[in-house]
Formats: sequence, C-alpha cells, structure tokens
Amino acid sequence: MFTTEELKAIFAGLRGLDSISEVSHTNSLSNKLSPKGDIFVSDTQPILVDLASHYKNTLTHKIEFIKSSIYESRCISFLYYYPKGEIMRIVEPYLLVFKWSSWYLLCYCLEKNDFRLFKLNRLWDLRHLEQRFQPKEIPGEVLNVDNYFTDEIVRHVSSISPRYR
Repeated sequence: MFTTEELKAIFAGLRGLDSISEVSHTNSLSNKLSPKGDIFVSDTQPILVDLASHYKNTLTHKIEFIKSSIYESRCISFLYYYPKGEIMRIVEPYLLVFKWSSWYLLCYCLEKNDFRLFKLNRLWDLRHLEQRFQPKEIPGEVLNVDNYFTDEIVRHVSSISPRYR
C-alpha cells in the first residue's frame, strides 16, 4: 500500500504526463485508488508539473506519434532542421526524453549507425515506415543523456536563432 504522500507524488507526476498527452488518465486512476476520488487530483497540491511548452499543439502530436512507433518497434522518418539546414533521417525510436525544458528523441540513426538525440521541436514531416526493427540494447553511456549536453552545446544553443531551438 502507498501512503497518502506517496500517492500525491505519483499523481503530481501523472498530471505532468497528462499535460503533454492527448488522453488524461489521472482522474480515472484517482477514482480507482481513492474512495473520494479527488484526494490525489486537487488544485491545492503544492507541486504542479507541466511538461508542455508553448509548442504544446505540435509536441503532443509528435509525442503520441513517436510513442506508438516505439511500442510497435516501427522505424520513422522525419526532416530535421538545424543551424546548417535540414536533413532527412530514418531512425529506430527508443525513448522520449524531457531535459532542460525541452523534449528529445533518443533513437538509433540508420544513416550514422549509432544512437542519436534529436530535439522534437526540430522534427517535421514525421512518417511511419513499414520497416520494423528488433530493439537493440541501449548502452549505459547512451542512456546517460547528460553526455549530450556539454557546456559548448549549451552556449551554442542559446546563441542560435529561435527557429532552431
């Protein structure tokens, strides 16, 4: 059994996920876990996690699209915009990552034959491909997404045009 404080923490996180999801599960789960139904979903909670950004409309669709591709082990393609231009990528999607107020896709890039991290706000024209993949084991150093964020990258990102952020 969870304590009331543990359940409140769980539901604070769940409300955060609801902020970027097309379907909310918070109220349904709260009703199942609490006889009063509103103990864990309340406006009086001291913490509100909102994972959406001012790009919520496009991000919510991208997140749902990528989640379904991950669950189905289905390759996707997209146009990726970056300061030098744009490029088409075909990837095996593995993990959605929220870091530093932005969403990223951790995936295996078929062109580079390596794991890559792509910022969701820079992905356009996402498409499911018929091609399926056998999930690879993700090395620990790849899962440590902090390795992708060096001081040089942080300085570079803060200096580029808002279009590419």
